[in-house]
Amino acid sequence: MESVTWNHTEALRSFRDTNSNLSENAKNNLESITHRIISNSFNPNGNEPEYHWRGLVVGNVQSGKTATYSTLIARSLDIGYKLIIVLSGRLDSLRKQTSSRLHAEIVNSAPN
Repeated sequence: MESVTWNHTEALRSFRDTNSNLSENAKNNLESITHRIISNSFNPNGNEPEYHWRGLVVGNVQSGKTATYSTLIARSLDIGYKLIIVLSGRLDSLRKQTSSRLHAEIVNSAPN
């Protein structure tokens, strides 16, 4: 994954630099952790057979779950994933909150 241009990841970082109160340490940790995860994932542009990758993010309230998987989504887009499905919560209010945040962090911060 050394040759990847991290356009979505860098756009998300820039978005967070101006729209988030996350500390620099927290942002750096998100990038480090998600880089390690994505480095161990299937390469959608390789010559490997079809592969379905699944992941689960679990944590306490306000523990950084959405920040973690939005960063992982940005990295997944950068390496070539075309379909990403997020299943979040059983309550409409939580699903709407997650959808709104992902839209802001992934869609609105997308590189040109």
